[in-house]
Amino acid sequence: MSDSFLNYSPAHTDSLASWRMHLALARIAYDRGYFSAALKNYTTALHVGARLQLDEWTQSSCFLGLAKCHVELGNFDLAESLYKRVLNLDFANLSKNSFALGDDLTDLAALYLKTSHLSEAEGILKEAIVIFGSSNTSCLGLAEVQKDLAEVYLHRHELDKADATAGLALSLCDSKAGRQKKIYAETLMLLAQIASARGLLPQAEDLTERAIASFEMLTGGEHPELADFLDIAASLWAAQNQEEKCTVCRNRAAAIRKVIRTRDR
Repeated sequence: MSDSFLNYSPAHTDSLASWRMHLALARIAYDRGYFSAALKNYTTALHVGARLQLDEWTQSSCFLGLAKCHVELGNFDLAESLYKRVLNLDFANLSKNSFALGDDLTDLAALYLKTSHLSEAEGILKEAIVIFGSSNTSCLGLAEVQKDLAEVYLHRHELDKADATAGLALSLCDSKAGRQKKIYAETLMLLAQIASARGLLPQAEDLTERAIASFEMLTGGEHPELADFLDIAASLWAAQNQEEKCTVCRNRAAAIRKVIRTRDR
């Protein structure tokens, strides 16, 4: 599939088909790590929807997509206001046990994790656990929540709690379907960081290599998050004075980011 969304010129005719098309292009761009292109398409979809007089609930997918893009681009205040707007719409239109509400709460918690607001992240994640826990079946949404909660504990250096919670996340996503999603690789990488914090470097290296291999398979080898994984791997190699491996990882991470920046304009 070509990256046509990177150079797409908006159509002049407003229609539901145009609105849906920009949403679809935005989601593809976001999944591939082209966050500026995704932002442009979500913004265009929002404008088309406004001209079509779509209500806010219908437009909530645009608000949510914009919030996710702003998180990745470092515009945290904008992202927070958009997430809160989406959640207000969720509370007005969804059941309190809706998985969609749980997903949106998890996204806001991830923003608070990025900005080191750990107490806020923990409180929201525990709300999401209640929502996902209301189902009798395991789900990847619950795995995402447990993984993020484990990250909260890691930041606080509560390593036993971090290890147990990340292990629960892995048990929820270590399935044929789960291994085809980012959550599996992200959980492996988090477990690698926990192992490293415990001084278990061989275990950390093994988990890191598995996480990178999994994410490479999902993304084709070019994605900003893969670059983040490689930077973590580089830190692990540096801790063992394996400078050659460290340099290889850092150089590859830089090359990936350069490719993404060149394309994502």
